[in-house]
Amino acid sequence: MALGYRLTITDNNGSEIFLSSMLVDRDDKRPDDIINASYKLNTIDNDALSRSNEARAEITISGIISELNTKETCKLASWAKETNSDLIYRKVKLVIYANTDENAKMLRSYEIEQMFVLDYKETFCNSSEDNKEGSSGQFELYVVQKKGNHSQYIETE
Repeated sequence: MALGYRLTITDNNGSEIFLSSMLVDRDDKRPDDIINASYKLNTIDNDALSRSNEARAEITISGIISELNTKETCKLASWAKETNSDLIYRKVKLVIYANTDENAKMLRSYEIEQMFVLDYKETFCNSSEDNKEGSSGQFELYVVQKKGNHSQYIETE
């Protein structure tokens, strides 16, 4: 069974971007918003001879672009090109579940302040083999934490 995901991105004004692959959050005709997620604590200096304090949190999210989530994925694309310093850095919360059912057990919850978009990519393809049913394309969001902001909250049940 597939893992379940919920992604909430909040700016300083309280505006949110929300994507989910949980069945309770979407109707039956909607494809999964998120198909893959990864978290990494990256030590910046790969040549360090002892434990370095220069580390940052990194999250990569891959998902589907469909007619039903086009507003939320457009918000991701807009965030990626944002230049207003008040809106560049946002709180990212990623929750990963054992499956997509309503009562799924949470495996991890990451809540990280001061994240910004390092890379954002959208891919569109006409091939039915490469396209999931109901989707128009795929996105990949790569966010990292601002230097000097090591506030992270990682939770498990």
